[in-house]
Amino acid sequence: MSLSPGTKLGPYEIVTPIGSGGMGDVYRARDTRLDRDVAVKVLPDRIAKDAEARMRFEREAKAVAALSHSNILAIHDYGSYEGSAYSVTELLEGQTLRHRITEGPLPWRKAVEIGAAIADGLAAAHAKGIIHRDLKPENIFLTGDGRVKILDFGIAQLITEPREDEIDPALAVTAPMKTDPHAVVGTAGYMAPEQLRGEKVDATTDIFSLGALLYEMVTGKAAFIRGTVIDSLSAILSDTPDVFAVSDRMIPYELARVIQRCLEKNRTERFQSARDLSFALRAIGTSGSITFEAPAERKRRRVIIGVVATLIAVGVAITMLFLGSTQRIGSSVRSIARKATTQPRSLAILPFVNATGDANAEYLSDGITETLINTLAQVPGLRVMSRTSVFHYKDRPANPVSVGHELRVSAVVVGRVEQMGDRIVVSAELIDTSDNSLLWGNRYQAPRADLFSVQQSIASEIARMLRLKLSGRDQQLLAKRHTTDPRAYELYLKGRFQWNKRDAAGLYKAIEYFNQAIEIDPQYALAYAGLADCYNLLDIWAGLPTGETFPRAKQAAQKALSIDDELAEAHTSLAYAIHTYEWDWPAAEREYKRAIALNPNYATARQWYAEFLTANGRFDEADAQGKKALELDPMSPIINAVVAFNLTMARRYDAAIEQGIRTTQLFPNFMPG
Repeated sequence: MSLSPGTKLGPYEIVTPIGSGGMGDVYRARDTRLDRDVAVKVLPDRIAKDAEARMRFEREAKAVAALSHSNILAIHDYGSYEGSAYSVTELLEGQTLRHRITEGPLPWRKAVEIGAAIADGLAAAHAKGIIHRDLKPENIFLTGDGRVKILDFGIAQLITEPREDEIDPALAVTAPMKTDPHAVVGTAGYMAPEQLRGEKVDATTDIFSLGALLYEMVTGKAAFIRGTVIDSLSAILSDTPDVFAVSDRMIPYELARVIQRCLEKNRTERFQSARDLSFALRAIGTSGSITFEAPAERKRRRVIIGVVATLIAVGVAITMLFLGSTQRIGSSVRSIARKATTQPRSLAILPFVNATGDANAEYLSDGITETLINTLAQVPGLRVMSRTSVFHYKDRPANPVSVGHELRVSAVVVGRVEQMGDRIVVSAELIDTSDNSLLWGNRYQAPRADLFSVQQSIASEIARMLRLKLSGRDQQLLAKRHTTDPRAYELYLKGRFQWNKRDAAGLYKAIEYFNQAIEIDPQYALAYAGLADCYNLLDIWAGLPTGETFPRAKQAAQKALSIDDELAEAHTSLAYAIHTYEWDWPAAEREYKRAIALNPNYATARQWYAEFLTANGRFDEADAQGKKALELDPMSPIINAVVAFNLTMARRYDAAIEQGIRTTQLFPNFMPG
């Protein structure tokens, strides 16, 4: 059925045809009620009687109606005309991404801008549980005024299947309950491997497709489209396109890495949320430290320079041989060689600077620092200095080379946080402490509500720049969010800020903040762990009876673990309450060992475990744990004092005196020392 100009579909008057596709004929029309131009898509006669096609058409309308986002095509109405269904949407003026790509590759900054906008739209859809499943250049529209719109949610799928009494009528038709969940749907060349295999889809499925779009935008070539459909599907499962090489290295290496990560065959190795991908892209678009050279090439260039320098050094050495100085020259050459092969494996994250200048915002800069420490401390093979040692450098200028020498770390992270209304600007740099060279740096600007994603991006980039081999589980730990509510997270940061003051007023205030966070998110395990830590210290710092404090600490820790059994902090708090108050040695030791296994870099767990071992007369083990705690947190007053105390209890008096003197020299006003 072709509609002629002037045809009326209710209040909509057909003006002219726009185009025709597999699922409908599209017309420009006039909304006579609101006096505006709209687009009307009508289900064509050839498939109007197909029940499945009609259901898909209706599903698309309801899926789009459930979403409201500037990067998703807006729907105004849905109805029926002479037995054919139609939908009414906003009228777009411009061109599809497919049409734009036929003109050649896009400038990389424009591709980043478009990709970030698509990711924002996907994030809104994913938040509603809707997966698009058919992202391709034909389904992305670029308007004349610079907006980006995602089209065609016809095969979108609701990834959660609620109970019948919980189904939202507006979303019900997007549920896959009337469709084979293992059916292969999508477009060859843009489907993710799991989609092709008929497996369950999730947000990372759309992220793979968006990676294919980004690849095509910056190279002008499709990542997986081959001569035949079979070859294209095979390429998705087996080929690994090298965007950096295909683009003739005319895009930033950082962007190439983002695209490659989107195109990972294993979904756990991709970005885990569209919002994180959006932040990564925007960070590249605004970064002032972009490089168009791959690390391997930079390394190769440095090696060439190094070889030349070494040859010069050898030449000098031969000359100096006659002057009797070859030993010094040879030593220098060996030192350079050792430095060239050293990989950073130990890290200190220095306190982020509160660039706002408002003391009330101090919790934010401190909280970001502590969150990054706790996140990266879980990465195997990386030694991360504890909070106490790095906060020794707070509010004073710190030279990375000096910090590296004092803390015995090979890299440091420095950063600053600034608030601008309801937005934050976070800058971070990773510095090699051997020569003060910049390994990585970036600047992030985002709403305060998206602080999670900024921190995750920083942690992921640091791990990648340190060339750490991350398993799927390691990557999940880096991307893990203990709460999805930014208000609860901000209250948690305020609670930790107060807890770290180590005084009665701070502990009481911290308990108040942690409880407020729990009221917002009753499943916030970290907030319960914070409560447990507070109650574990109230007897010392506030003089409260242990019969009141430790049972509460145990209860809060157990609640945290009932939500998240992999929380090292909660296992440590539980162990301490059992060890100090109940004297149940086997149970306490199980919890300490579990905490250390989950996070070997958690110095407090090793400190308290060392105290436990001393109480049980296992002095050699206590000494080993104490030394490990000191290695992780050398500037902690209490750990230094505890090591001295443990040596005293072991009757190793000379060593205890030596450690006691060291403690009092470092912290003259610390009474336990």
